[in-house]
Amino acid sequence: MIEIKNEFAEKLKEQQEKALKDRKDFMYTGYITKVLPNGFRINRVDFTFDKSITFKNQKGETLKLENFQVGDFVTAYHSHTSTETFPFKGTLYQLEQLMNNTPSTDWVKSLTESGQFIEPVIMDFWQEKDGTKTVKIIDIKKTKKFLYIVNYNHKTGKQTVKEIPNK
Repeated sequence: MIEIKNEFAEKLKEQQEKALKDRKDFMYTGYITKVLPNGFRINRVDFTFDKSITFKNQKGETLKLENFQVGDFVTAYHSHTSTETFPFKGTLYQLEQLMNNTPSTDWVKSLTESGQFIEPVIMDFWQEKDGTKTVKIIDIKKTKKFLYIVNYNHKTGKQTVKEIPNK
């Protein structure tokens, strides 16, 4: 078997990988909460796709856009975010899928589709020692006057919502 090297293609691939690495100024990890016309809302940032965006999983394998859905837990690689508007704005160069189709990601998806919130924006998230997941949400279509602290224990299926005034 003869191996034919395409030096041009190899050099182009190296240049693209270097450019991608150079543009990964920032990483942002969170949940996809909304599909946008040319991107995703990930927590409190509306990201649009760069024309050379790549999609991967944790193993580095290439994925397609169709592999991503609302609720997925992802890392977004981007150059900067604009905080002039809310949700913030940014441009994605690479999207890495960390979790999908798990009780946690299904729960986040249900928060966006249940009708309890019109357009939820996740401000923060964390996990308690007992495994309870917590998200802090503002519903930007209802009112920004309240934060909602939503707890979910996937072992028991119990969810609680606490409404607190937003200062």
